[in-house]
Amino acid sequence: MLSLVEFQRRFAVDCLRDAPHEGGVEVHRGTILAALANALRLTFPTVVQLTGADFFDQVATEYARDNLPRSAVLYFYGDDFPDYLGHSNGARNLPCLWDVARFDLSIDRAGHAAAALHTETIPIDTQLNVRLASSLTCLQVDYPVDLLRDALDAGCPEQLSDLDMTPRARHFAVWRAPDGAAVKQIGPAAAAFLNTLLEGGAAAEALRHAMEDTSAPDALAAIQTDILSASFTQLTWSGA
Repeated sequence: MLSLVEFQRRFAVDCLRDAPHEGGVEVHRGTILAALANALRLTFPTVVQLTGADFFDQVATEYARDNLPRSAVLYFYGDDFPDYLGHSNGARNLPCLWDVARFDLSIDRAGHAAAALHTETIPIDTQLNVRLASSLTCLQVDYPVDLLRDALDAGCPEQLSDLDMTPRARHFAVWRAPDGAAVKQIGPAAAAFLNTLLEGGAAAEALRHAMEDTSAPDALAAIQTDILSASFTQLTWSGA
């Protein structure tokens, strides 16, 4: 006998098939697709505003048919939606779409993370140790996704035409602050340093990666400003 969870999952799969259904099942199908599309709409608000509701709903519904949630908690649905969106027809006209979706997703996930939790202590030198917010991620994009989101959230789409959309590497730290998701743009050297720490590397290795970035003339100053002085970092000193 099937468990209730397995029965519900199989029923949902059957509902989402393209084959004709009886009227009652068709109603359930529409309800399921609408709920999944709405979950994606809440996670990717900038994408919705950038592409328009009609385009977004079409792509979201197509995605939902082939990607059932693995949990009843729809806050965490759509982790691979940015990749799906990046291969859609709309991405041909909006090359920034993949980056915008990834930025939206990072902010949404940070917003649903626990606040004020930190990683294990990471030794920086013989005296200084750091702990990083456990929700912290480092995102690299090619487009000014923060400015796109800000302009659309402010109801000023006319500002988009003034943005420099030249593709170049941009780095953001995203984490859960006490009052919600927080974003900080950081330089390439700081991003190299932070990524290494987040991947479990030691401080010496992180510093070496930061120094390898020739576009950063003073990697140590960048790390101090962008990482060690940031609110997502907790500093402790040995013997203190």
